[in-house]
Amino acid sequence: MKLRFCHLLLPALLVLSFTLSVEVGAKTNARPNLMSVTKTDYFEQSPESILKSLGKPTEKAETWKHNKWDYKQGAATLTLFWNNKGDELEKISYDAGSALKKKPINPDHLAKLKSGTTTITQAISLLGTPNDMLLKSRTQEIHYTYENNVLRLFFRERTLVDFALY
Repeated sequence: MKLRFCHLLLPALLVLSFTLSVEVGAKTNARPNLMSVTKTDYFEQSPESILKSLGKPTEKAETWKHNKWDYKQGAATLTLFWNNKGDELEKISYDAGSALKKKPINPDHLAKLKSGTTTITQAISLLGTPNDMLLKSRTQEIHYTYENNVLRLFFRERTLVDFALY
């Protein structure tokens, strides 16, 4: 009787341990935050190193001029545009989609933005996730949509040059 019970229990334990290890492995391989592109200079990295940090793109497309990699996370989309001639990253586009709620603008946050000193990372940590942004190797532009305004931030080499509230 004990021998039959062990024969039934051992396979059940093996299945349970395999299921738990697959679930734990899936959680540790979660896709990184798409906003991480503002913290690292992806324009100086190879496609292989970007694949290691961001993982496999959700979608890939190729045109006569670009290879396009899309990473989707909920309503947000991060798109990397590669030059077909030399595997050079030309630009990065981010669109938060419809997930962000419009809120009133905080004048205290605007007062903390300083042309010539505020970096992209500082601006995003102060203002939160932008509605959209376009990053190129030398210039970067970020937009925030508020209840009655749009804030446009323009950066050169990741440092704030100017901003405007429309």
